[in-house]
Amino acid sequence: MVKPLSVEDGLYNRSRKSVLMFIFLLMILVMPSTVAVNTSEDKKDMPQTSHENILPMGQSFHTEDPDFVNRVDTEQPRNWRSTFIEIRSDDDFVSLGLPGSGTEGDPYLIENLTIFEIDISDTTFHFRIQNCTLSNPPYSSSTAVDLNQVENAQIINNSILGYSRGITISNWGIEGGDRLIENNTILATWQGIYFDYAYNNTITNNEMIWGGIELSGRRQTQITGNTLNGKPIVYWHDRIGGTVPSDAGQVILINCSYVSINELALADSYPGIFLYYCDNSTIKDNIFNNVSKCIYLKYCTGISVTNNLFLNGCWDAISIIDSNDNNVTNNIIDNAIDDGIMVYECVRTKIQNNTCIVTDGIGITIYNEHSFRHGEDVLEGNFCHSSRYGINVEDSYYTQVLNNNCSNNSRSGLYLRNADGCHVFNNSCTNNGEYGLVFYGDGGQILFNNLTGNGDYGLVISGRSPVIGNLFIDNGLAGAYSVYEYPDTPIQYNYWSDYTGYDTSGDGIGDIPHPIPCWRTIEHPNRYQLGNRDPFPLTRGLSLSERDNLIRTHNIASAFVRILSGCIVFSVIALLVVIYHRRRNKKRP
Repeated sequence: MVKPLSVEDGLYNRSRKSVLMFIFLLMILVMPSTVAVNTSEDKKDMPQTSHENILPMGQSFHTEDPDFVNRVDTEQPRNWRSTFIEIRSDDDFVSLGLPGSGTEGDPYLIENLTIFEIDISDTTFHFRIQNCTLSNPPYSSSTAVDLNQVENAQIINNSILGYSRGITISNWGIEGGDRLIENNTILATWQGIYFDYAYNNTITNNEMIWGGIELSGRRQTQITGNTLNGKPIVYWHDRIGGTVPSDAGQVILINCSYVSINELALADSYPGIFLYYCDNSTIKDNIFNNVSKCIYLKYCTGISVTNNLFLNGCWDAISIIDSNDNNVTNNIIDNAIDDGIMVYECVRTKIQNNTCIVTDGIGITIYNEHSFRHGEDVLEGNFCHSSRYGINVEDSYYTQVLNNNCSNNSRSGLYLRNADGCHVFNNSCTNNGEYGLVFYGDGGQILFNNLTGNGDYGLVISGRSPVIGNLFIDNGLAGAYSVYEYPDTPIQYNYWSDYTGYDTSGDGIGDIPHPIPCWRTIEHPNRYQLGNRDPFPLTRGLSLSERDNLIRTHNIASAFVRILSGCIVFSVIALLVVIYHRRRNKKRP
């Protein structure tokens, strides 16, 4: 049974309610006077914050003006949130009542804030962001200070902690104005400061951890006195000759020639070495440890990247974009992520004798997306294993893929798509999860490759490219698989470990053709029944030189037989003609 309330219980409840109401009113009266506002001019004295102690924006700004605080608290315009500033035009500076007038001598001030993000776009007025702390963003991929189409800005003496990008300035089509980024401390997991075609910038005396400076244009100026992980950021523009100091934490070269970048040790940073519109320079004997975008070349010619070491999860070890006649040789990329070596829209790149081990990525990629180019690239002597794909070539004509070892990859050893005219010779593609070699293209050659022990097929082919002298040994489903049948395309003199025919002459060549599975004959057996076949299958798994000699000998013997047969046929026809004319002459009176 529930006990009924007594008079004493009611008095007690009313007293308790009165006490709670008194405490609530006391908190309201005391709160404005207890908010801590950081007015220190030294950013190092600014407290580290968490989500729980972010200051209300109205109280952080200009708190000595009570009308300003009351106006913000009561109206709450769209630009103001407790953790975010959004300015979308010059008018917003005025509507927010920011101190200043927007001139060069009296800029609008955003200062002494503890906040998540500042986002400003499409402005011409002068403004300054200073002495602010931006930290602990609600999502890790955000940008602390994002300026877009902004002409005049100063970002001074701020602390930015825990963002993917610290400061971003994007100014497509704007070449006027000035932007100053000075004396900031930035800890970012991607880029500390990123410029997207923003000109006339001064970046000076900033201290960055992990994320450094990344540019996407060639007119950035006055980058001085900055550090990444305690090491100087070296920025050279329009320079001929010289050696980058070995204590550099990051290197940015724009429009430079004959520069040497040697024996640097870069660790735990992004990016590493960035070259833009450079030529005839050397990147050699450097060590990258857990660095993202380690070496990045764009619009470069004649760059040699050699003998560099990439360790412990480097992301995109070597990237070459829109560049010609560059050499990448003798590099070791161990346990990288995404791409080991990536070449995009380039011509005549030589990639030789590199070791690429890429976690769930691609060892070497050559990719021409926008147009089919006669790339004339050379991939030779590389060791690409324990990745998703060993080597990937797409939309690139006349690439030479020679003497590479692409084994133990989870998908394919070699993958070539839209690869007309590509020459694939003497590669070892073994023990890959699905395919040894995938080739889509016409007019190429697939010669003397070792395609052994792959999960599904040694070779998947689509196109008219000869397949000659290869080893197909112990692949899971079959040695080769053809997407379409091409009876006029030579597929011959290959060794098939699953060949069921015989060799009565003992010359090492089977007496009956070896059939090759074809997609169209499998999927549509009533329409396509011919398929592909190897008319001269080898019956022994010989070395390359032995296969070459056997094929040459057989071709010579076959040519001799064809010549002899032709002579016999010609002799028989000539004899018949002679006999015909003699009989005809005898019948004449």
